[in-house]
Amino acid sequence: MQRSVTTAAHLALIAALITVVTPSTAPAQASASAQKSRTWADPRVATLMLVDDLGASDARAVVIRRPGEMPNNIILVTRSTTGAELASAVGALIASRRNRGDQVDSEIRALIGATPVATLPAPAKRSPGNAAAGAASRSATRSPSEGLAAYDLKRLRAAPDFAIAGIGHGPALVIRMKDKPRPTKG
Repeated sequence: MQRSVTTAAHLALIAALITVVTPSTAPAQASASAQKSRTWADPRVATLMLVDDLGASDARAVVIRRPGEMPNNIILVTRSTTGAELASAVGALIASRRNRGDQVDSEIRALIGATPVATLPAPAKRSPGNAAAGAASRSATRSPSEGLAAYDLKRLRAAPDFAIAGIGHGPALVIRMKDKPRPTKG
């Protein structure tokens, strides 16, 4: 009995010494993982990932919103995705957040730049000349979002590989979306 009490005292002393002498890494690791969790839990953040292909569709980017497992907001692109297409994907993600809220109950995927499944006929009043002029003026104007998106695509090509469960792996980085408040009706 005396020996077990002495052994227990020695073990307690050794544990105390290890705690005092060993640098505390647990709080640093805990705060680092908490920081990462907070960043990924932020609905204004999306993970941008470069993949080899986007599946069977002819999409230029895929926006994924999913519940539960982090990251929740993901944008998949390929090397052929342009800055304008990425800017459209970010815009689609922002619109989805506005319309459906920051959290979703089930996975949502949006295909950016894919051929529509069904198209509506053009209105009878529309003239071919005006449609071409409108397309030319739209292509001549470049939004600030496209420049930022092109820069993000450049950074993405040099990013480290990352694996996302259920999605895939490839170079990835986290981008912050600049979400403007909803316009008020008035």
